[in-house]
Amino acid sequence: MEDINGSRPNAAPKPKKRPNRFVRFLAFLVTLALMVGAVALVANYDKLNFDFIKRWFSYRTLARNDSGQAESFHFVGDSSNAFAVVDGDLLVCSPNTIRLYSGSGQAFVDQAVSMTNPVVSTAGGTALVYDAGGRELFVYSGREEVFSLTQEDGQALLSADVNQNGWLDESVEDLAEELGIPVQESVRTGGSTNGAPIHLSNQGVPVIVIGIPVRYIHTHYGIAAHSDVENAAQLAAAILERMDAAQISRF
Repeated sequence: MEDINGSRPNAAPKPKKRPNRFVRFLAFLVTLALMVGAVALVANYDKLNFDFIKRWFSYRTLARNDSGQAESFHFVGDSSNAFAVVDGDLLVCSPNTIRLYSGSGQAFVDQAVSMTNPVVSTAGGTALVYDAGGRELFVYSGREEVFSLTQEDGQALLSADVNQNGWLDESVEDLAEELGIPVQESVRTGGSTNGAPIHLSNQGVPVIVIGIPVRYIHTHYGIAAHSDVENAAQLAAAILERMDAAQISRF
């Protein structure tokens, strides 16, 4: 049908088809499940263990037998040991021994030590083991010990790290002692601070956590000594003042 000008009249717009109610309800359930899962993940992050993902990437290149399974081997240790992967080798550290195994179980390092709180850190093919709050520190590379350090009496290692370039940075109590600031080491088995994700960002960010003793933490009222707050601020300022270009380049 045409009008007097020879053109067709505009067709009536088709009504929009509303989404199926079942599809909409299903989408709502999926969205709700994702939100609940995200909240649960954030709330229980410290209790969850995602190390299996890291282990899968670390050990996927191990030698395998005819059945396709990775060759297993026995080593001396228990659940209290600290573990790390160094260029495909397995570093096992306990308060009494440091051992480095190849993927097939050959021991390259078997060293007796005496540590209270052993901490393991790796960077590329270099492994660092030190006693947090103690005096001993060891560095391994090329399947052998390449450096060791024993602090003098009265000095304690607060933290240590080794970067991708092989530079070692260790912090002691000398600065606090020089300034007359009382400090003590805190070796925690749980919890965390913002320093944890910060020091892993980009290529790694040097982080020092200075804690203030607080009673009734995470409640409406936390109680702390005013002198502890002042000393923490003084120590933080002194660390920044002593940090020059040469020290920063080592990170």
